[in-house]
Amino acid sequence: LLDNAVERFPHEPRIASKRARIAVQLNDLEAARREAWRVTSLAPNDPEPWLFAAVVDNLARDFESATRALRHVLKLKPQHAKALFQLGVIAESTRDVTEARRCYRSSISIDPHAWEPLNNLALSLLEEGSPEALREARVLLDRAIRLGSAPDTIVTRYNLALACIKLGDKAGAKAAANELLKSAPAEHPMATQARRVLKLAA
Repeated sequence: LLDNAVERFPHEPRIASKRARIAVQLNDLEAARREAWRVTSLAPNDPEPWLFAAVVDNLARDFESATRALRHVLKLKPQHAKALFQLGVIAESTRDVTEARRCYRSSISIDPHAWEPLNNLALSLLEEGSPEALREARVLLDRAIRLGSAPDTIVTRYNLALACIKLGDKAGAKAAANELLKSAPAEHPMATQARRVLKLAA
């Protein structure tokens, strides 16, 4: 249907956008990138196609192209929280921890109601492992849990349980793990990890 539509309406960006999203679902990243970048040429002043093109480039691990697209998003809309979040994801992928944290913090300051940058910043702090970093990670994860939807909070609750374990708070770890088990399917990988945390906190 979309192939037929693009022949009739070759300059309609929504058609190319839908083709790109279907290609992602089919794991055809080459086609997804081609269509996503085509949308940017059809709607050059709309930041959202550039953001999507960057996300697809990131999936293909073309970090340089993704970064260029995200910089263009910020040129069009300097206070774009999702673009800053994606720049943080790329910085983490390239092991630039300082830049990743800066981007996550900037994203949070613009959109304090998004759970993803809170969770990712907390994970980075968990990896650092200093007492100060762990305390901040715990606060961030508490916020992320309140903001995320039920599927999102499964992983976030596990991260919170880890933070509590590292802080020596066994009661907090048990509470986070038990809340995870209430919402996670029995076969979910995080359910297995939650049961492991409960043993550690016993």
